Amino acid sequence: MKKIGIVFVAAFVVATLFVAGCGGKKPVASNNAKDLLKKSQTKMKSVKSMKINGNYSVETPEAETKKESASFVAEIKRLGKDDADAHMTMTPESGKAEEMFMVGGYAYNNDPASGWTKTKVGSSSDLQKSGVVTPDMISDMSKFAQNMRLDPEEGGKYVIAFDVGSMFFEQMLDQAASSATAQGSSPDGDATKKQAQAMKDMLKGLKMALVYKMDKKSLLADSAVVTASLNGSAFGNVKFDMTTTFSDYNAPVSITLPPEAQNAKEIQPGPGGVPGVPGMGF
Repeated sequence: MKKIGIVFVAAFVVATLFVAGCGGKKPVASNNAKDLLKKSQTKMKSVKSMKINGNYSVETPEAETKKESASFVAEIKRLGKDDADAHMTMTPESGKAEEMFMVGGYAYNNDPASGWTKTKVGSSSDLQKSGVVTPDMISDMSKFAQNMRLDPEEGGKYVIAFDVGSMFFEQMLDQAASSATAQGSSPDGDATKKQAQAMKDMLKGLKMALVYKMDKKSLLADSAVVTASLNGSAFGNVKFDMTTTFSDYNAPVSITLPPEAQNAKEIQPGPGGVPGVPGMGF
């Protein structure tokens, strides 16, 4: 099984900066849930910073590595509509901690084995290719939401839940393939189109569900649970789950790249920048 990338987990935790909702005391029609989600997205866009704690696990019974799990903590400072600085530390259940910074248009990763590397993520498009969720991507994800609903309140928290079908990820891959077509016939462009089609075929069985709890007074996210499964992938059946909690909204945040990362080796994303599947590590 391919190791879960820290950037792909960051995709979901950044997503919560832009997705939250509010609910009622009993389930209501999906149209009402969508309206409330839209209002809550507007509310969340005013958030300037936040702290996140969470953990995730990935199970692949048929693969050589049966299970991976890790905990993570992150701080995010919003700079603009499509831009944010971030610092995340991920600690695997067995292994050394890894760090990721997003500063100055680059994603910096510190792998205990290979040291610091950086990848350009200077625009909304580049962020999307890297797997980091932007407000535009969340807007697209909402369009493909299935079974959106408002669940009963829990502990003074509103709850909103919905499923995300594979069509959302297929659209991302179509965009990557279209970008490759614009390059004309080239090794990188041809490779991108082939990768995009292969991933589309693999994602046909993807199922993903999101459940958010929001504070009743502020409507800001309190916690989130993401579950996903993919049957018949290259790794066999895959099951993913992640739980996150959110705090310290709009508190002062200073994210500074450490001196040892200043000379990080720049690496290029895969041919044409085929986007990964956030959280699934593909």
